[in-house]
Amino acid sequence: MPPTDYRLTFGLTAHSLQTAVDQSVIHFTTGNNDGVYGTRVPGVWLRKTTSGLQLLVDWNGASPLNFLTSPVLELDREYCFTLTCKDGKKGTTQFQIIMDGVTVAQGISPLNRLSLSSVEVYAGDPWYPPADATISDLYYAQF
Repeated sequence: MPPTDYRLTFGLTAHSLQTAVDQSVIHFTTGNNDGVYGTRVPGVWLRKTTSGLQLLVDWNGASPLNFLTSPVLELDREYCFTLTCKDGKKGTTQFQIIMDGVTVAQGISPLNRLSLSSVEVYAGDPWYPPADATISDLYYAQF
């Protein structure tokens, strides 16, 4: 069973700007569209903005209050990302994006997380176009 409080670390190199606004990097899902997507683990995309590409992390699956973004990324440069999720005070959840060892975004959500018996993990995903990017050294661990 995946942990509720976790750290997800991976290397990411974006290679080009694609035409789609959101391009999937890593996608976690329960696999059956039962309404709990994202309440347990993050979805990770590259988002095309007017400034360039940013890493977009969605910790809830549809609530803009739970999106965090990184600074703009340079193409063909490898970044080390760590995403953290852990219980906060009074039933909240704390989220962070750490980029090359520096916290670049953080947030707090009042939403409850679920502990699921299993999840499916995609490099890319079945609903969004895949990012033109390389993922390396994927590591997922409990706090």
